[in-house]
Parts: sequence; structure tokens; C-alpha cells
Amino acid sequence: PTSPGGGVGGSAPATAARVLTYSVTFPAAGTYDLYARIRVGANGPNDDSFFYANGFGSKSPTTGTDWTQANNLYNIGYTASADIVAGAGSAATGVWKWLNISQYSFGSAALVTFTVPAGALTQTFQLGAREDGLDFDKFVFGRHGYYFSVANLDAGQQGSATPPTVFVPTGPPLATGKPKYLGCAYSTAQAPNFGAYWNAVTPENGGKWGSVQPTNATTFNWGDLDAAYAQAKPATGAQSIFRMHTLIWGAQQPTWVKSLSSADQLAAIKAWMAAVAARYPSIDYIDVVNEPINTPPTGFTTISVPGTPAGTADPNGGGYINALGGTGTTGYDWIITSFQLARQYFPNARLMINEYSVENSATRAATYATIINLLKARNLLDGVGIQGHAFSTAGIPAATITANVATVAAPGVPLYVTEYDSDGPGDADQLAEYQRVFPLFWQNPSVQGVTLWGYRVGHWRTAQGRRLDVVAQPRHGRALGGVGVYQVGALGG
Repeated sequence: PTSPGGGVGGSAPATAARVLTYSVTFPAAGTYDLYARIRVGANGPNDDSFFYANGFGSKSPTTGTDWTQANNLYNIGYTASADIVAGAGSAATGVWKWLNISQYSFGSAALVTFTVPAGALTQTFQLGAREDGLDFDKFVFGRHGYYFSVANLDAGQQGSATPPTVFVPTGPPLATGKPKYLGCAYSTAQAPNFGAYWNAVTPENGGKWGSVQPTNATTFNWGDLDAAYAQAKPATGAQSIFRMHTLIWGAQQPTWVKSLSSADQLAAIKAWMAAVAARYPSIDYIDVVNEPINTPPTGFTTISVPGTPAGTADPNGGGYINALGGTGTTGYDWIITSFQLARQYFPNARLMINEYSVENSATRAATYATIINLLKARNLLDGVGIQGHAFSTAGIPAATITANVATVAAPGVPLYVTEYDSDGPGDADQLAEYQRVFPLFWQNPSVQGVTLWGYRVGHWRTAQGRRLDVVAQPRHGRALGGVGVYQVGALGG
């Protein structure tokens, strides 16, 4: 339904039929937080929002200022009995989970608490429908400033006024003293306690050209990349490995580059490399070309996805492959040119290529090996990246992964697993997948280091149940503890 200021996707429920009204009698005056036990349907982010009144009393179903939207609930929430329920969490879709709505803000909206005055303990409270795949079980008003666990809320018990003990890891990083590094993607969401676990840093999105120069050739947004570099190379204290990700790619590129002439595109590429080299003099590794097989910078999609067939124009797709020489005589001249430029601008860094789904495809692994050999013959390649994402390893037999990694390793260039993750709907599922897949990479003598693509809420696989990020509790999260035990104890090197 639609109405002024309302409707699905609008700012209010739209009609009175889409509003639930409750009369709530409180035990005492005070300020309260709103908690909800919800279950998000199979459509995930299309099933995960509702409206709630931003104060007590009857509200207009068509007045947006009467309502606050709770949205993007599909990948947050709490399910474990001992979890303290706040405005985050990592529970996925299809499970009943608790959330402190008063501590959760969608779109930077103001946080809403509810004040009950003395002499007016009975109040009217309203909820409004937005998307039709979200189930409600319970709503609870809990004293603001108190801490409620899942068990407290399930049982209708009072919370605690004492803050919970928060586990703070002290390090050292898991791979300390080992011949291989164990790193992680870095972003604001991944930053807390980063150095206690990881001894290699890769900017998750901050080092992509489209992140640094999204609007024009003269404006630079270095903030996220500076933060990642500072994590690895602080002015004082221990230094760790910094992997720059990435110079050349067919996604997340500046839209303004695509419309330039080939000559101007090449000039822009050189300026981009020169700017990175000048600002970050101690880069250890660089993903010079990312996803040359699956996502070359043609300006068009290469791999079909639902709703976007291969060959669809992509404004973020670079469109500069011909400026680098196109396919040329080798079939991959543009890659060779990219590495020649990188060797010029970054003479002291180790130059890498990076690709996904080579571990599950013999054909793609063979193509990758061809590219590797072309670069190796020209002394342009120092490392080969295999991303190691869950969508490439889940359900793939260990023998298949091992055989394809061997194909990629055959040219004799060191391998690095650059974006590892394993999913799972629960801790035990994810732990089992880590135990199955992680050793295939870590124990391989050709693999010199592994980087996880995030470990906390906010990483790109949060919605798929990557529960490795549950590190606020003393148990760390079962999968993270499993990696730690495996890394330090079972490998021995």
C-alpha cells in the first residue's frame, strides 16, 4: 500500500491496518530500552525491517516523523544464552534472535529510548509493518543502563546493573614465530584488537582505486588506506606485513576513468600508481592485478549473476583494458603492461596477481598458470594469490582443491591465500569447515601466508553466517579458537 509519506520502503506504515497497538503497564517510572525477539525470513535483506513509534502514544500511520525505521536486521542479533543483547551481534537469517532496538541505528537515525513518567505507568506503544517476511515473537522494555542477556530476556528476568566482563586479547599474533604469516583484511569494523591476532594487514576496500579517487583525478580519499597502513607500519612499535590491495581491477574503479581516451586512461593509471608509491614507501606486497580472469577491466561484466548477465555495461568496471595494451600478441598484454608499470613505480615491493575460484576449477587453474608463466618469464611476478573464499571451497572435495592448487603452484612462484573465509550457519558448522579447508592451504609448502577476509561483525560474509567474529566473549568464537589452536599447536611451523 502507498500513502503520503508511507508505504513499503517509505517512512511510515501507510495504513492503520499495518499498525499494532499495545497498552503496556510498567512497574516503575524511568527510562527503558526496547528489545525485540525476531526472525528474518528467507529473503534476508528484503525481509528484515519494521517501524516502531519514536515515543509513547498513538501515532499517525502516514506521518514519517512519528516513526523510526529498523532495517538491515538480517545479519545482526544474539542467540546464545549468555550473550549480552546490544545493538549488534552476528545472528543470521532464519533463527529467532534478540536485539536491543534502542541501541541500533539504521541510516544514522537518532537512538530512541522510552521515558515513563511517575503517575503515568500505563502507556500506549505502537509498531508498524514494512516488509512482510519478518516474524515477531516478543517485545520487552528493559531498564536503560541495565545489561540483559538472552537468557534474561527469554525468562522475563531483570538484567544486571553491573557491566559484563569484556574479553580483551593481549596477543601475541597467532602466527608469531611461524614461517608463514596469518593476516586479516583491515577496515574500521575489523580494527578492534587487530594486532593481537594478525601479523599481516590488507586494506579491505580502502586500497581500491574507486575508494581513493571516486570523483575525479585530483581528489584523493586516503583515510581508510592510511589507517590500514598505519596498523602495519606504525611510527613506533612493532611492524607487520602490509599488502596493498589493489592497483588494477575490473570492479570498484572510478567511474570517471571509463569515459577518458586510452591515452588519458594510461596517464591516470600511472598517476594512481605514482600517488600510492609516494604515500606508502614500505609496501611489502602489492596485488597489481586483481581477478584477471573473472573481472578484467573491460567496463563490462564477465561473469553472469542473477539480474546481470555477462556483457552488461558496468560504470565501475574500469573500461581501460585497451589503454594497457588489450589482449595483444600474448592474449594478456594488458596484464604484462600493468606489471611492467608496477615494477617501475614499486621497485622494492613484491608484485602479486590475485584470483578467485581457481581452487575449484581445473580449467581456470590452468589459465591462471598460463598467465603466471608469462609474467615469470619476464621477471615481473613475485607472488600468486589464491583468494580461498567459501563460495569456492564449500562442497569441493579436498583432493580437487589440492590438485588445482598444485596446478597454480607448478610455475614455481610462491603462493599466498589472500581472502580466506569459511561460512556456516552455526559455530560448529563453521569450525568443521575451517578444520577441513584451512589445513589444505596452510600445510601446503607452496603457500607462504594466509589472509582472512575479516573476522568481526561487518565483514562481507556476515549474512552467510561467518561466526568467526564472535571475539567479545572469553571463548573467542569457536572457529577463531580453532584456528589459533591449529596454528600454534598442531602445525609446529
